[in-house]
Amino acid sequence: MKISQLKPCCIGQRLFELASRLPDQAAIVHDETSLTYMQLNYWSEQFARRLVSMGMKQGERVCVMTYKDVRLMIAIYGCFKAGAVFVPLDPGNPDARIKYILDSAEPCAVVAPEEASERIANLMPELKHIPSEELLSYSNPEPWSAQTHMSQDIELPAVSLDAPAYCMFTSGSTGSPKGVVIRHDSLVAFFEAANEHMSLNEGSKCLNLAPFFFDAVVVDTFYPLYRGATVYLYDGLILPTSVMGIVEEEGITQFTAVAPILTMIADSGTMDDYNLSSVKTIWTGADVLNVKATQQWLSRIPGLKIVNGYGPTEATCACLAYPITELEPDRVEPYPIGKPLAGIDIRIVNEQLQPLPYGEAGELLVSGIQILDEYWGNVEETRKRIVTMSGTQYYRTGDICYLDHGGDVHFIGRADDEIKILGRRMNLNEIRQALFAQSIVSDATIFVVEDTIQGKLLVVAVEVDVPLTEAAGEEILVSMENQLPSYMVPSRLVLTKQLPKLPSDKTDKQKLIRFVQSLKINNRGILIYEE
Repeated sequence: MKISQLKPCCIGQRLFELASRLPDQAAIVHDETSLTYMQLNYWSEQFARRLVSMGMKQGERVCVMTYKDVRLMIAIYGCFKAGAVFVPLDPGNPDARIKYILDSAEPCAVVAPEEASERIANLMPELKHIPSEELLSYSNPEPWSAQTHMSQDIELPAVSLDAPAYCMFTSGSTGSPKGVVIRHDSLVAFFEAANEHMSLNEGSKCLNLAPFFFDAVVVDTFYPLYRGATVYLYDGLILPTSVMGIVEEEGITQFTAVAPILTMIADSGTMDDYNLSSVKTIWTGADVLNVKATQQWLSRIPGLKIVNGYGPTEATCACLAYPITELEPDRVEPYPIGKPLAGIDIRIVNEQLQPLPYGEAGELLVSGIQILDEYWGNVEETRKRIVTMSGTQYYRTGDICYLDHGGDVHFIGRADDEIKILGRRMNLNEIRQALFAQSIVSDATIFVVEDTIQGKLLVVAVEVDVPLTEAAGEEILVSMENQLPSYMVPSRLVLTKQLPKLPSDKTDKQKLIRFVQSLKINNRGILIYEE
């Protein structure tokens, strides 16, 4: 049964409707600053008018590279209202990656703090830089100075539901990020389908943990704001005590957390120190759900529902879901990733794209309104990942799954070279490209090690033609940090003169895993392997 289904409209129009009906309700809360729905609508319209006055046309890209605060929200919703395509940039990324995205997206403007002006000028001198400080002055109750106030006579365009809303760049199989374009109607379809599981309403209080360059923001921020809920932005370190403290203090009713965060909190041993009874629903996923941790959450909060969501960025955050409410303290069997959301169709196929019967593992294909139209400016990748079957376009997820007789999908693993750590997807080719750009690296292998305290760790083992020293390892790590986002830089770096081999001449990863797990590490995680 659908819960309070809304008439579909684009994201900017929905904000206008909420501002008219709930003008004084808090939309966004960040530290000591908050915006009501009326304020968020007004100030985002001001920014939208500024974009239009600059000559921006619908469908042009606007990059946003600023801190997580209310100004960020004004920038995003201003893009939605102006018909611009919001392109998030992680300010913590190295310049090389940011420049690649800027060159690919070809934006008409970038929103960033004033302090980033020199960096932006060096990366793309001709790009219009809009200082984020101009979107809202914390010391001035008026959002715009006389110089920047936009006339109400500047008409905002009518944004259609099938217009693109955002373009999010994810790790790419070619070694370069690829831009995933998602439309307004894809977002709205997801919001309606997700609400069958989350039941958000105007009294809901939701906690945002996801960074805005990660697609989980769709479910933990955009979706609550579409339903008229209040969103609390969190920009600190994800620590169990910090998260639970906010939940208790603000009476959070729903939040989204990737599976490793739920496990970290459950394993902290501090859940009993906090009153978490306000929480009704938790949306999770982005990694395999820990059964033991899930049961700890259910036993700690009576009546809690945990939704195990599944979906790549290309499917508007999530396209399958499995609700979990049952206490099963002895359960060890992994949870399914569930059934398709409303409007989603799936197939499980073999390598020849032929459908497979129940219980037989193959690649999961998904179709429906939530699926991307294209990778931005990448026809080859679009053709490779979107296939037509019986007149319907399907997205090839690259995930190996099987379908049980109850209609639930079970995840087995990846079919290609992509992995997930802390819910963030990364393609190993991109990491390899950064490694082999260094002259001292002659061979390399990449793998994941399970650590009892830190969970999954990204490990790189490299053959080098220089002495095995920490200085050599430091050189490799610094080079990677200059090319990749921080989450794609390995937690452990193994240096060796020769990678261990199996009789088949393949790298013996199990030997390397045992080696990594057996040793204490230095602060940079550099290990020397000698047989």
